[in-house]
This record gives sequence, C-alpha cells and structure tokens, in this order.
Amino acid sequence: MADIPESFMQPLEDQPNLSVDVEFDAKEIPVFDISSINVNLISEIREACKIWGFFQVINHGVDKNLRQKLETVAHNFFQEPLEQKKLIKRDELNPTGFHDSEHTQNVRDWKEVFICFTQDPTEVSASHLLEEVGIRNLSNRWPQHPSSFRLYVT
Repeated sequence: MADIPESFMQPLEDQPNLSVDVEFDAKEIPVFDISSINVNLISEIREACKIWGFFQVINHGVDKNLRQKLETVAHNFFQEPLEQKKLIKRDELNPTGFHDSEHTQNVRDWKEVFICFTQDPTEVSASHLLEEVGIRNLSNRWPQHPSSFRLYVT
C-alpha cells in the first residue's frame, strides 16, 4: 500500500469491510434489451442502479466496429502523458474536457474522465443560481492526440 498516493487513501473507518464474503452469479447482473422500449424500463434501470450501481445494455444498435474504434481511441487518449491531457482540462467556466480530480467523501477518486456535449456548441444556463437568467454557449475541448478521437467520440 506504500505505492498508493495518500490523496487516494480513505480513513480506515470508511474503507469497505473486505472480510465479508459477497458472492454473486454474473448471470444476476441486470441486462436491458433496448431494441424495444417498454413502460417499465426506466423504473427497472433505476432499481438496477440502486442495487447494483451498473447494468448491461444489449441490442442498442451501435455498430460493433464503431464501438471498437471508440474504445481504441479512448484507450489511446488515456494513455497519453498527463501533461498532454491537462491541455484540455475542464475548469469552472467550461465543464468539458479532461478531469482527474473528483472526490468522494473528501478522498480523491482514482479515475480520469473525458466529458463532452453531444451537441457542439451547446447552450447552457449562464448560472447555476435559479434567480439568475441568461444563456451561454459552450464548446467541447478536444485533444490533438489521438487525431481520430473527436471523430469517434461524436
């Protein structure tokens, strides 16, 4: 454990109890077929999120080759040096781009994310305060490497 940076360490009282045996069959993981949406789907997904925290989606219509290319460019992006990824780091004014400093229970999460809008540019409220009005346009931040990243992410 000495190799783990202290910013990622949770106090002992907040760490999971690994002495508890939790067994499950992978067949129990919720699987949702979205080839035909039914009225119960949203509540079923909500329940899966509460109980499992994740689920699998099948028959979503995303081409297998496109998905594989997206996975490849995403993998290549996250393999870039940190300095390169920080060139497109999100900030207080624009939430898009690279992010690696999220916290849960005051402990830094051990993850890196890339956030983008599906519509670029995107209009958002000028403020998070309800009493303030106005609109501002935000554009996605894109890395230079890998060069095909933007193509497959959008």
